Amino acid sequence: MIATKQDSWFQNITTVFRQRKKRKKKLGIVLCGGGARGIAHVGVLKALEEYGIFPDMVAGTSMGAIVGAMYTAGKSHEEMMALLGKVRSHKIIRVGLPLGGLTDLTYLKNIIKEQIPEDSFESLVKPLHVCVSNLNTGHYEIFNSGKLSSAVIASAAIPLIFKPVKINDQSYIDGGVLNNLPVEAIRDLCDVVIGVNVNPNTAENKVSSMWGIGERVFDMHMAANVKSRLAKCDVVIEVPNALEYNIFDFRKGHLLVEFGYNDTLAKIPEIAQEIEVKLAD
Repeated sequence: MIATKQDSWFQNITTVFRQRKKRKKKLGIVLCGGGARGIAHVGVLKALEEYGIFPDMVAGTSMGAIVGAMYTAGKSHEEMMALLGKVRSHKIIRVGLPLGGLTDLTYLKNIIKEQIPEDSFESLVKPLHVCVSNLNTGHYEIFNSGKLSSAVIASAAIPLIFKPVKINDQSYIDGGVLNNLPVEAIRDLCDVVIGVNVNPNTAENKVSSMWGIGERVFDMHMAANVKSRLAKCDVVIEVPNALEYNIFDFRKGHLLVEFGYNDTLAKIPEIAQEIEVKLAD
């Protein structure tokens, strides 16, 4: 049974958050990638805020970086949904040069710049850490300063589908290739970290097409990539129903938000208890 706002812990957590502000205790959230499935992050953030749980900083990869950018820019849940409602796979994916990937991410970059006109990390109301994979060095990197839109779209540049993004003469692709849950970026900066995984490897998956095989490989890689990092989080929210949809199912955004919202509600008592214990010290 999901606890209600009238329960005693809700009053306790409100007190703890007031104390936390005075003592400079920090709460962070890490949002993974997963294509359209990552829209579930909007529902996660909505549920947390309804219960008075406001992350101080965000780390994200791919769609987690996109949602994270909107959230740390101060956008409401309604505004984030309006933005994501503009994203359509047929507009993102346009055939380009074979050796450069199918398309670039200019369309998405323009949407981000339209929503956040001051194109910098420094303009955000909360700190954001964006994970990208460096094709040249073979290592992941974290951006948290400088130009925002380039870092975010680089983090979302799925290899072989999107062209790599050039930043300072380096080529970057989807951060999820090397780190789909960049908890390392904020672990030492926060007292409590919530990790959100929209690609849990929860059940046997039957595939019957080349696209299905490719997507299953993607899911297995993400699950293996994230497993050890989930252990570094204090609380984990997983959204297993997101796996019902593929990474370009943007038309299902409202359902994905609902999944994220409901799965977070089920974790509120655990989250509240963790916050009360860690942040009240």
